[in-house]
Parts: sequence; C-alpha cells; structure tokens
Amino acid sequence: LFVCNCFISHWIVPVHLIHKRLLHGYEVGMQTGDTGFAMLSIQLHCQLSQYVGKPLSLIDAELQTYMQQMIDHKQEKCRVHLLPVWQLVMNLIGCSKEPSILSGEAMQLEDMLRHCDENRDDMLRNNIESHQIWSGFYFGEYEFCGRLVLATKRKTKRATPLTWRRALFDGLTAFELARRTKSRKWKTHAQEVTAKVRGWVEKGNVNCTHVHILFEAEKAALEGKDTEAREKYKKAISTASRHGFLNDRALANE
Repeated sequence: LFVCNCFISHWIVPVHLIHKRLLHGYEVGMQTGDTGFAMLSIQLHCQLSQYVGKPLSLIDAELQTYMQQMIDHKQEKCRVHLLPVWQLVMNLIGCSKEPSILSGEAMQLEDMLRHCDENRDDMLRNNIESHQIWSGFYFGEYEFCGRLVLATKRKTKRATPLTWRRALFDGLTAFELARRTKSRKWKTHAQEVTAKVRGWVEKGNVNCTHVHILFEAEKAALEGKDTEAREKYKKAISTASRHGFLNDRALANE
C-alpha cells in the first residue's frame, strides 16, 4: 500500500483518496505487526493532511500522536522526516517568533541541515528545503524563497507527492518575483515550471489541474490581461475546491 501510493498512484489518483488509503495502510500494518510500513504510511498521511487542507490544529494533534508512536516503535527516520511538516504547522498557527523561517519548537533548521550533511540524507534535505520555501512564501519572504528555489531547483527528483507539491510554490514564487522585479530570469523560470506541470496534467495528474490553471492566471495577470486572469483565477478556485485542495483555493483567492 505504501509503495504504490507513495511512488505511483498519486500521479493519477486524487490526493484525498491517497490520504485515506495511507491511513488504511497504517491500520493494516499495526494490526499485522508490520510497524515499519505502518509508520511510513502514517508519515506520508500526515504530510498529505496539509495538502488536502485539514485544520492545522488537527494536524498538530495527529503529528504529536504519531510521532510518539514512532519513538515507541524505534522508527526514528520516519519521525525526523515529519519534523519539517510539524514546524511548518507550528509556524502557521502562530507558535514561532520568526514564522517565515523553518525553525522553532519542533526543529532547529541549522541542526537539521547539519544532520542531513552528516548522514548524507538528500531526501530529508529536500523535504526541509521544500517546507522552508512554503513557509517563506506564506509569510511574504519572496526574495528569500527565490534564492532557495534557484539553489535547489535541480534536486527534486524523487517521484513522491512532494515533487508536484513543490512545483506549486516554485511556480508561484517565480511569478511573484517576475511581477516585482520585471526580470526575464523569473519569467523564464515561471514558464519552465508551468510547462512541467502542464505535462503532468496532460498525462492524467488530477492533483495538478488547479495548479496549471492558477499558473495560467498568473501568466495572464503578469501580461496585463486582467479579464482573462480573473476568469482563470475563478476557474482555479473552483477546480481546487472540487479536487479537495482547500488551502490552494485560498491561495488562488488572493
């Protein structure tokens, strides 16, 4: 269940169904004594809770519960990979003095990056960097996000849901900086991310449909096509809502 949903199914199956399947995978794993795959399943389930717009207070509660289980069952790697998720949640609910920085009660950014270097854990580093971009974007630190996007744009290679989720914020960062700086560099990067997302949609990824429409709206707005932009923003909002991406619906509303 975990392998199929983590690496394959999410490319064509709506993410809210993957979210439910992973919870089922966790339950089956715990019932049969396969705690390793149970913890992997619940790790990704908790991460996807953000994508589908589950209330932050509930995500915070479930993270605390399942991360304690990971400690109890000696699944430290799963727990560590949830720390960036938890810190982002804490930033968003106001439990961090510097909410744009992925550092606080759940994790210290410098310590986590040092851990990645010492253990050569590129997957964890990618996870951290992606959540750092999201945190920075949510709190308006666009130039900081831009530097991180450019520094890490060749590193997102694993075919997990993080791949297409990362593309949303990479693209939005590029469009925002293109609008602010009038830089060809950011226009080009926005076009590259849009083309990548369009390719996924054409191959059947329903989880990126609203993202592609939102990028089209951003492009129209950047080109001064206000009427077209308004229509596409409306379409992005309705599509995000229909596919269960409540947080993205709010982003498109902005």
